[in-house]
Amino acid sequence: MRGIRGGGLNAIAFAVAAATATILADSSAQAASVKDIFEKYKLLGTFSYDCTKPADKKNLYYVNRVVDADHVERDEMIGPETRSRVIMLDKAEELRPNEIKFSGSIVDGPSSVTVVWHIESNKMLQWESTHDGKPIVRDGVFLDTQYKMPFLNRCGN
Repeated sequence: MRGIRGGGLNAIAFAVAAATATILADSSAQAASVKDIFEKYKLLGTFSYDCTKPADKKNLYYVNRVVDADHVERDEMIGPETRSRVIMLDKAEELRPNEIKFSGSIVDGPSSVTVVWHIESNKMLQWESTHDGKPIVRDGVFLDTQYKMPFLNRCGN
């Protein structure tokens, strides 16, 4: 009798382990890459507050380009050929429809960066931002100056 119970328990344990492995495999297969999320929300390319004006310190341009499936480079431009910084984004998560969380680091800098963007057709709004865990933007407001963040618009196609 003991052998039957033990065998039955082993079979149940095996079935539970197999089901858990299947669930974990399905969830990791469904996790979208950074590249996938940028493509899904049409976030690759150039964005600016005002695409009709050239890039400068008051009208930043951001250029988002895929490095590989797990990395998107985000150049912050203050002139036609002058970058003020480069951010390498290596994690992406859809929080809810049209709200995306990205994280990564500033290249040649010590800062880890986490941002949340609200996405609308051909534009994005930085809703949250932290650098090394310190809040910089909250609820769409730049905390140091209380400046309400403007939308970044897609430039060109």
